[in-house]
Amino acid sequence: MSNQDKLHIWWWGDSGPANEEPLTIEQINTELQPALKTSVVSGKQGNKISTAGWNYAVLKFLIEKCILPVSVNTVLVANSNPKNGNYSVWRKHLDVRASVNPLNALNSNGIMPSDSLSASNVANKNTLKKLIANLQKIIMRNGIDKGSIENLIKSLSDMGFQYDDKKFPALKGTENFINTSGETPTNLAEALLWKLGKWQSYKDFASNYTDDDSKPTKQNVVFFAFAKHLKNRKNPIYDQHAIRALWAICGNLTSTERKKCKTLLFNRKGEWKQVGSGSITIDCYELFVKHINVDLVSLDKGVTSSVLDRLLMPHKR
Repeated sequence: MSNQDKLHIWWWGDSGPANEEPLTIEQINTELQPALKTSVVSGKQGNKISTAGWNYAVLKFLIEKCILPVSVNTVLVANSNPKNGNYSVWRKHLDVRASVNPLNALNSNGIMPSDSLSASNVANKNTLKKLIANLQKIIMRNGIDKGSIENLIKSLSDMGFQYDDKKFPALKGTENFINTSGETPTNLAEALLWKLGKWQSYKDFASNYTDDDSKPTKQNVVFFAFAKHLKNRKNPIYDQHAIRALWAICGNLTSTERKKCKTLLFNRKGEWKQVGSGSITIDCYELFVKHINVDLVSLDKGVTSSVLDRLLMPHKR
């Protein structure tokens, strides 16, 4: 494992600072010093790391694991050649602010756990990690546009992560749906829901669709969100997997928001929950809507919630 990967895992581990707020490069280097002192990183053949080796490790950490201004990132990359690079170039930019990318769902080996991805080979996982990191930087720097989304969707498709059009065909004319729920089914779809024991759930769902003043509860927030999406397509589709995808790609979440997402998504053992739960269920829905509409949706750039969902769904896996 590379030294920058070791530093990234250490940063978000129990011994690291786990600091999500933007810091200067000087502050990041200071925060990393305990990892240097405790030999988290090493030189060739496991020997003690040299000054040049440390400079290179920090340089790669900043390039690969942090969100930097474009101009500074360009300078660092240009000086990262292992043969003739200037590894200490980052020391000339100590006052530049950067934020460390979240570890997301990486396990102790720096790899996505198997239940998060259907692709099994490590090359695909590492490619996906880089794609997500790149997406984070696009969002933080310039905002995402339709062209970027189309390129990212193609990259995901090449790795076997595709929006399932057969399973989820396009929704059309949903704003004009009529609530036909009553005391007994009146059509085949309602009869199927009755048979599945979902009749009351269906009636509650229909009520949330028609009632503009309805509010979500901890128990129905996912179906509430979908009903509101059907009524007004500007409202995003939301579920546990959608918030997981947002958590992975959006670097604008505050530390408090990230903690709420972590509480919703992980159990006390640090494992993915089968179903998102907790007292902050509604809080996570509200922060999801906020960041989707503020950080991601951009009508003037051709990014609607529907276009965005075609990008988020493959990331959910």
